Amino acid sequence: MSWLNYHHLMYFRTIATEGSISKASQKLMVGQPALSAQLKQLEESFEQKLFERRNRQLFLTEAGKAALKYANQIHSLGGELLEVISSKSHSVRPHLTIGALDSVPKNLVLEVIKHARHFMDCHVTALDGTGDELYRQLSTHSIDLVLSNHHKLV
Repeated sequence: MSWLNYHHLMYFRTIATEGSISKASQKLMVGQPALSAQLKQLEESFEQKLFERRNRQLFLTEAGKAALKYANQIHSLGGELLEVISSKSHSVRPHLTIGALDSVPKNLVLEVIKHARHFMDCHVTALDGTGDELYRQLSTHSIDLVLSNHHKLV
């Protein structure tokens, strides 16, 4: 039976977002060798490399990009679960996922999130990325909205 280790996924997500094992190690307060071992175990369970090294830098492989997408969603759902359970309301709020191009000002993204929460009590996840990536996710209904400062018809 296959199973997924939540800690391995969290470590992978932090390495991917921080861009290096050393920065992730500092953020997580976990030693670099231990973090490398955890990443290796996750890659072995997937039977695929999630990163490739080029010029002493880590770059996500295609499998790594896919895994990061799911890791972000799992992280968001985990936070939602903790929030629902701790509030003792046990009711699930609607979830809105917003994608924003890297070039969109973050204060604009925050304003959109504030307005969304004003109209409806909802949980909001904001992602940033390239236009192609975000529009692809929009077309597959993985995200609900793309904030862009470029014109593109989907």
